[in-house]
Amino acid sequence: MTRPWIGSVKYLFIPLVVEGTAGYHPPPANYREFVQRRVFFDPDAQTNEDRSLMSYIASISYGRASIDATVSRPITLTNLRSDDNPTILAINAHPNAHEFEYLAVVYPPNSLGAGGGMAQPGSIEFDPPRTPNRTRARSRFLFDERIGAWAMEILHNVTDIGDYYNGVLHPGRFDEMADSVATHPSSYTKIVAGWLDPFEVATHPGGRHRYTLHAIGLPHPSPAGRVACVKVQTLGSERYLIIEARLKSDRWDRGFSGSKGIKSEGVVVYEFSPETNPWPRVHPNGPWPPLELRTPTALTEGQSFTHADTGTTITVFAAVAGFVIEVTTDDITVPDVRELRATVAAARIRAAGLQPKFIGTPGSQAWVRSQSPKAGTGAPPGSIVTLNLSSGPIP
Repeated sequence: MTRPWIGSVKYLFIPLVVEGTAGYHPPPANYREFVQRRVFFDPDAQTNEDRSLMSYIASISYGRASIDATVSRPITLTNLRSDDNPTILAINAHPNAHEFEYLAVVYPPNSLGAGGGMAQPGSIEFDPPRTPNRTRARSRFLFDERIGAWAMEILHNVTDIGDYYNGVLHPGRFDEMADSVATHPSSYTKIVAGWLDPFEVATHPGGRHRYTLHAIGLPHPSPAGRVACVKVQTLGSERYLIIEARLKSDRWDRGFSGSKGIKSEGVVVYEFSPETNPWPRVHPNGPWPPLELRTPTALTEGQSFTHADTGTTITVFAAVAGFVIEVTTDDITVPDVRELRATVAAARIRAAGLQPKFIGTPGSQAWVRSQSPKAGTGAPPGSIVTLNLSSGPIP
């Protein structure tokens, strides 16, 4: 279950040194200062822009999330055995680790493949036990791994948002949780994390409407008259489209030396599906990918995209530090389900792309006495059809 990240979380970063063990190499000089720079302030060699972890979290959350970070002195482990867990050993070796909500072990260079990105929820079981034990999750990553990989594991820990890269059509660099390159997450991810206000999310009511999208990499809340994204319900399911604008408006979506930004600028369309209705996965037992990308290259002025399952057409009209778009969906003809059993009526309503709502007398033999809207009228996709039930004999 995901949760929002609002405010500060207490995080301990433990630089790890391993001695007397084949395959592990000495860390860089001034190891602690190296990790501190990556966490607190890390100016880019070419642009002098801050590319630190704390700067990234502040940018993507619009200042709503932050890390109360401590970088400890390095913890040294010696003569590791093949079945040892260096992450747990390093945490247990730190005298104050139990006082932090979240912990990250930073691995030194090695030729064993040790220290690859990992996030694990749950309180640490210290040996011997410690009180008070405030730990909630742990992560690990290599000292020189890109900051996007550090950020992905930390986002896993704090929000419980999973990986998206296991989808065949995953969002790639349009979402940090799909490519770990320190670009802005999609509007979907930012909604889940609690960083976009509800009034910035427009739900398309059907028919034809124009929206002005405020690019997701710009400061938010968005100005009056603009929205961060538009949601369009997918027919007959819990799936829905998410439409947002992307610009190379800051160092994260633009990229800096050694880091790639987003692939293109314009309007991006994703489709969300719940885990109960999953997409095909690259690895069948791998993580559930909630998003698929419907526009591999962002739409620019004059371009359109039509979603086959909904008949929704998105047309881009103008660029305005974001984009003006028009979303068009055809109304659905409401089927006639009067005098049908409730279960049959509900199935036909859902098959049409609408949602049934029951009132009146329930029961295994209940049937539909009346419905609203009436049969044959038009309704936007996902609309509610109210079914008035009766338990008496069908006339």
